[in-house]
Amino acid sequence: MVVGIDIGGTTSKIGVVDQSGNISASAVVPTPESEDPAILIKEISRSLINLLPGGFDNTGIQAVGVGAPNASFFRGTISFAPNLNFAKNREVDFAGIFLEITGHKPVLTNDANAAAIGEKIFGGASEMDDFMVITVGTGLGSGIYVKGALLYGSDGLAGEVGHTVFQRDGRPCKCGKYGCIETYVSASGLVNTFRELSTNPPEVETPYDIYEIAQTGGEDAIRAFKLTGERLGIHLADMAAIFSPEAIFISGGLISAGEFLLEPAEKAFDANLMKHHKGKIPLRISELKNQQTAILGAAALGWDSIRKHEIR
Repeated sequence: MVVGIDIGGTTSKIGVVDQSGNISASAVVPTPESEDPAILIKEISRSLINLLPGGFDNTGIQAVGVGAPNASFFRGTISFAPNLNFAKNREVDFAGIFLEITGHKPVLTNDANAAAIGEKIFGGASEMDDFMVITVGTGLGSGIYVKGALLYGSDGLAGEVGHTVFQRDGRPCKCGKYGCIETYVSASGLVNTFRELSTNPPEVETPYDIYEIAQTGGEDAIRAFKLTGERLGIHLADMAAIFSPEAIFISGGLISAGEFLLEPAEKAFDANLMKHHKGKIPLRISELKNQQTAILGAAALGWDSIRKHEIR
């Protein structure tokens, strides 16, 4: 078995996963607001002791995989992650601190990269060598496979599709830029679009609030989902022109809105594809259950590291 850990801005998820993707034990811990990463790692360690009464060394744990925002696969670091107080303004040697506290050195990657590895090992991309996974939730992330290998780039931080510019001088982004697609296609992006469209908007805080309004026929809510989906589809068509994937998988909390978001996304995607790609690159929903994607993705990273070690 391996341990999969997903580090989030509000909570961090932990799971013990076998080679078939079965989660035998899991836990959720609050992500502390502290600037000291050791506090979070100690909390994770305590949870693991509860999940694994025999401890790491006596329960067959082979690896630890960690998915986190702005995590570098090559360096084992988390750096300048806006939603993580301990790494908001600096680079943190997360793998080194984790090793010091637990005695086990984890493998790290960006959370969207982890989702892509999860799709490859446990999901619908098992027979594919070239595909993309797009995560649409708090932000917009991406994991990209090219010729059977995850695209990491020179520093382990490649694939930041969410921070490519959709509208010049547009909405401010937490990354420091303006007009990133993430500021339009994400939970906060949807909420802001709804507020812009509504002349007298009701109080809404989450996409679910807007979804409930859309279900009752609220025109502004339906338009907000439609515009968000269209923006997603247009941007994915641009990505298809660059990477020419076999398929693009979409995951994340926002897709729970179903056809309110997905139908306009698919139409805009098809309308903006290059002619030689039309009918060849499907948009598919991730085959990983949404509530398990984070854990399975991180665990898949652990299994992938074991496989590569065995090959070497």
